[in-house]
Amino acid sequence: MPDENNAQELLDNDSTAEQNKSSIAELLDMSTASIMELLYNNINALFGAGNQLFVMEFPTRSLSLKSYEYTINDCYSTLTKPYPVAENEFMLSEQMFDISPIVQGSNGEKLSTVYSTVLNNFVPKLETLDAFIKDQASLRKWLTEDVTDEVDGVEQTMSRMAMAKLLYGQYLDKRNEWYSEKEEKYDIYKSQDKLDEYTKWLSSEGLVHEEQLNNFYNDAIVRGHYHEVLTLLGFLNVSSPSEVLESTKQKMRSSLRRSMDGSSDVYPVQFMPADWFKSLKPNLQPKDLTVATDRLLVEYNNKRDRLRTLKRELAELSLNELSPAEKERIERELEQAESAVSQSEMNMVNQYGEGAVSVVKSVIKIYEQYANPATAAETAIAEARTAVDNNTATKDQTRLVSMIGDIAGNVVSGITNLYAAQQENIAKITHLSEARLAFASSKVRDMRAQRLRLEEQIESVQADIDYLAPLVTSTISASMQGEKPGEALLPAENESDGEDNFTEIIISKEKESQATSNQQTSSTQSSSWGVSVLIGSAGGSKSTSEGTNTNGESKLKNSMQIGLRVKKVSIERGGWFNP
Repeated sequence: MPDENNAQELLDNDSTAEQNKSSIAELLDMSTASIMELLYNNINALFGAGNQLFVMEFPTRSLSLKSYEYTINDCYSTLTKPYPVAENEFMLSEQMFDISPIVQGSNGEKLSTVYSTVLNNFVPKLETLDAFIKDQASLRKWLTEDVTDEVDGVEQTMSRMAMAKLLYGQYLDKRNEWYSEKEEKYDIYKSQDKLDEYTKWLSSEGLVHEEQLNNFYNDAIVRGHYHEVLTLLGFLNVSSPSEVLESTKQKMRSSLRRSMDGSSDVYPVQFMPADWFKSLKPNLQPKDLTVATDRLLVEYNNKRDRLRTLKRELAELSLNELSPAEKERIERELEQAESAVSQSEMNMVNQYGEGAVSVVKSVIKIYEQYANPATAAETAIAEARTAVDNNTATKDQTRLVSMIGDIAGNVVSGITNLYAAQQENIAKITHLSEARLAFASSKVRDMRAQRLRLEEQIESVQADIDYLAPLVTSTISASMQGEKPGEALLPAENESDGEDNFTEIIISKEKESQATSNQQTSSTQSSSWGVSVLIGSAGGSKSTSEGTNTNGESKLKNSMQIGLRVKKVSIERGGWFNP
C-alpha cells in the first residue's frame, strides 16, 4: 500500500502548483470558446439587429484583395466591373452557413441552387383562385359596358372605361392650356417689369380659369365615373401568387449567365459599399504584437519573479547540501574504524586460537547479566579450579572447568582483559556507525546536478531580463508622449485609402480571484544498526519525525483587452432574388 504521508505530500504539491499559477497560465485557462463568445457578443451588440442571426466564422478566413479589386473612379465604375471580380463576389455571397452563432465554415450548399429548388417546388392551387377570378370578371364587365353621353356637344357611345379616359383627358388638356397661359403672362409682365400687374391679373382672371378647370374635373368625376373606375382597377390590378412566381422565374432567367469556365451559373450581386475590397488590405504588422507595452511589462515582471524564485531555491539547496570535505572525512573515519576492529579480532584469533576464543566467549555469555561480565567470568573460573583441586567443586563448577579444558589461566585472563578493552572500542564503533548512517544520508543529498540546472536557468532568465529591460523602457516612454488609451490595441489605418468607415472596438475583460491555502505535511524516518565483535556485539536504533504547517493567501487579477476595427458590408442581389 502507498505511504499515506507521501500521498498527502503529492496532494499538497498539486494544490500549491494550482495556487502559484502565473497570469499567463490563468489567461490560457480561459478556453477558446469563452473568448469567441466574448468577441461574438460584442460584435453582435454592434451590428446584430431585428430577426437576423449574426453568424461568426471561426477559425477565421483570409480573403485576398487581388480577387476583388478593380478601379473605382466614379458612380459608373460598377457598370464596367470585370467579370472575374463579379464572379468572385457572387461565389462569396453564394455560401450558406448552418444556423449557429459560431461556425467553422460554410456547409457546402449554394444559395442560388437552394433558391431555384424552392421556386420550382411551389405549385399554385387553382381552387383558391376560383372566387377571385369570378369577382374580377364581374368588375371587368361593368367597366366595359357601353354608355351614351354628350362630349363637346356631340352625343357619343363608348365603354365606361373609354368615357372616363376621355373626360379626364379633357380636364388634363384644359389644365395644360391654363398653365401655358400663366407662363406666357408671367414672361410678358416680367419683361415690362410689371409683376404687380401680373399679380392683379392672376387674382382676378386666374381665379375664373381655376373654377372653369374644376368644372372639367367634376365632369370626369360625375359623368366619367373616375373614382369608381380607379377603385375597380385596384381590385383588378392584383397579382396572384402564380403571377408573382412566374415573374420571379422570368427575372431569374433573364439575370443568368455562365461562369467563365462554364462550370456554374452566375447571377448579379452588388456589395455595398462598392469599395469594400479596400478593407481587405493588411494593416497589421508583427511588431504591433511583439512590442505591445502591456505584453512586455507582463513578460518582464514574470521573468523577474522567476529569477527571484530560482535564486531562493539555489540558496536553500546550498544550506541542505553537505560539503565534499565533510563527506570525505566521515568516509575516512569509517574506513579506519572498520580496519582497526578487523585487525584486532584477527590478532586475537591468531594469538589464542579459534577454539579458545570460542570457549571463553561462551563462558562470558553466562555472566552477561553482571555489570562487568569479563571480571565475573574470570573470578568464577578461578574459584572453580580451586574447588576442583580441593575436591569441593559443585556440579556447575565442575562443568565450567571441563568447558575451559586445558586453557591456561593466563590465556583466560588475557582474553577477558581483551573483552574489557573491547567495551570501550564498542562505544567508538557505535559512534562511527551513526556516522555511517549520516554518510549514507549525505549521498541522497548530493545535489550537484540540481545546482548546475538551477545555475543554467538563472543565467537564461537573466539574459531574457537584460533583453527586455530596454524594450520596456522605450515603450513606456513612447506611451507617455501622448499615445491614446487603447490605441496600441487597434490595427493601423490604411493611409492611402483615406476614410475607410471602420468602427473601432476595444473589448476588455477582467478577472479577479483570491485563494487561501493551509498546507500540512508530516514525515517519519527510522534507522537501526548492529555490529558483532570478537567477544560481544553492539547495536542501536534512531527515529526522527517532523511536521510543518503553512498558511498562505494569494490574490490574482487578470485583465485582457482585444482591439479590432470592423466594417459592415451589405449584399444586394437585385430583382432575381425575392425571399
